[in-house]
Amino acid sequence: MWNLERYKENIAIYLESGETVSYQKIAERQKEIGSVLRNRTVAVIVCKNTLGCILCYLSFMRKGIVPLLLPSNLREQEALQIVQVYRAGYLCCDREYYAQNGKPLIVVEDFHIYAIPNQEKVEMSKELAVLLTTSGSTGDSRCVRLSEINVKSNASSICHYLGLTAKERAITSLPFHYTYGLSVIHSHLLCGAALLLTDKNVLQKEFWQFAEREGATSFAGVPFTYEMMDWFRLLEKLPKSIRTLTQAGGKLEPELQKKIAKLAIDRNIHFYIMYGQTEATARISYLHPSLALDKIGCVGKTIPGGKIWISEQNEVCYQGPNVCLGYAQSYLDLIKEDENNGILYTGDLGYIKDGLLYLEGRKNREVKINGRRIHLEHVEANWKKYFHNNMICSFHDKKLYLMVEGKFSQDSVKKLREWIPILEKDIIVQEVERLPRKANGKVDIAVNP
Repeated sequence: MWNLERYKENIAIYLESGETVSYQKIAERQKEIGSVLRNRTVAVIVCKNTLGCILCYLSFMRKGIVPLLLPSNLREQEALQIVQVYRAGYLCCDREYYAQNGKPLIVVEDFHIYAIPNQEKVEMSKELAVLLTTSGSTGDSRCVRLSEINVKSNASSICHYLGLTAKERAITSLPFHYTYGLSVIHSHLLCGAALLLTDKNVLQKEFWQFAEREGATSFAGVPFTYEMMDWFRLLEKLPKSIRTLTQAGGKLEPELQKKIAKLAIDRNIHFYIMYGQTEATARISYLHPSLALDKIGCVGKTIPGGKIWISEQNEVCYQGPNVCLGYAQSYLDLIKEDENNGILYTGDLGYIKDGLLYLEGRKNREVKINGRRIHLEHVEANWKKYFHNNMICSFHDKKLYLMVEGKFSQDSVKKLREWIPILEKDIIVQEVERLPRKANGKVDIAVNP
């Protein structure tokens, strides 16, 4: 998929060890790894931000093997179940992950590729290139089916609106399996830029030491990433080499957006707020840095090559070459062709003002409580603003279910009833120390009755 040879001696990857890997070296390793693989099968990859993982991924893509990306914290049994659900020909993982279960077909740096014995051949669409789990889900087998056109068109659009060149050095601050993190890898490889490859997180000093030493030029984060950086006062300590900050994966709190936008202006940094979905390969819209301070809550205009409109039900609709082929829940769905025809009904509610998109919440999270329409996201946002901690909620059978970080008091009840017309007896609360989160920073659980 990627013509890496054209960049030849450009450095593609900087490693924490101080070593570098050129585009030419990656191309050579692709051929070497691919020589022992058979094409047109599925390869399940339990992902990490390491050299072995990225070499395996790129080698599979070059060979026409379809990678199915999973998070590194997935239990082995769950990964093996997905291998069987999709009749994968290969399992690719860290050398410690599956080591006791057999000899690998090939060792690729820190990763092993295992051939799955006696696996039946699976019929697949010629268009199918990648399988991504939906919204960073773990044990759920539902995947988004992406084509080569989806991946390349979105990477090209991102390169265009971010103005990426071969001089960029992006640090891998997001998980490999997550569509946003993967889009950073795709877009930088497309333009011959470099990746600072690390599996460390932003709260580890080694992450920032690496970014400083190798001159990281950009940083990507979800709201939770920036919240943690703000809490630990890391925003003010960004390396001087950082020229671009990008944010997607949910809505930033207004005050934090203002704070980052002001810091960006002071430091001459470009701060892009973006909106996207796995079903759109990654990106749908972006807000130009010049508007980040004034357009609070706005996710900007459509990416190059795309079109956005609002349906009669206030749903955000998108059309573009990056819209996925559809979903898959097992190997039986891999033969399917394009079911979306380039149109995505996002499930997000929003409106367009002055040519710019604003989001109001998820369609399936708008509920009617005692005659009033309530956006549950608004309740959660108001809670955080007032109580300064996190809460998630759901509404079912006339009862409001909450999971709250910390304590829930009578003051909490009083405030809730100012926002929602509901009786105290219909509020069901679970107190937790911390809301569980996925690797991409999103809350890992829904509140169920």
